[in-house]
Amino acid sequence: MEGTLSDHPGMFAAGQPRLLRAINERTILELIRRTGTTSRAQIARESGLSKPTVSLALGGLIEAGLVHEVGRATGGKGPSAVLYELNPAAGWVVGIDVGRHWVRAAAADITGAIVARRDERARARSSATLIGQIAEIAREVAGDAGIPFEPDELAAKLQLVLSLAESERDRLRQRAMDRVRANYSWDAVTDAYEELLRKLVG
Repeated sequence: MEGTLSDHPGMFAAGQPRLLRAINERTILELIRRTGTTSRAQIARESGLSKPTVSLALGGLIEAGLVHEVGRATGGKGPSAVLYELNPAAGWVVGIDVGRHWVRAAAADITGAIVARRDERARARSSATLIGQIAEIAREVAGDAGIPFEPDELAAKLQLVLSLAESERDRLRQRAMDRVRANYSWDAVTDAYEELLRKLVG
């Protein structure tokens, strides 16, 4: 007989603080993403969380490399406050637009700022040629942005995707989006990707 959570209160109590901390970190990360550079006191006011709770969550975000200190507020009364913002180097998005005549690629950091871009004439003599060009331009853009990248792995995956039926590609695309949502607790990656594509094709 498996029982219920009420039969094992210790198990639930042990997990609850970790869950609450993760929720608080997500809340604060989203707030910093929306508002930009901000202080602990401002975060506490906007989120409704206590200052000790905000400090604990900020510590976790800083340790994870998602947020960093960027100086101190000036001009106010009393001691100056430490300011925080998203760490642009916490993650990157690489977007590739493959057209009939051009292949365009760009890399953006987690704030949506483009850090590298390349445009090339499409060499679409065959699928293998195009796959090689896509992998190469992605490698060059990643290198310009200082992002570790393995072009051979990308080329193999592109070849696999091109061999799939359209319905299978749709399912693969949906699984990829589900994976992103499951592994990232904020919308910055999605927003950066959409902004990157808009700048590429705009």
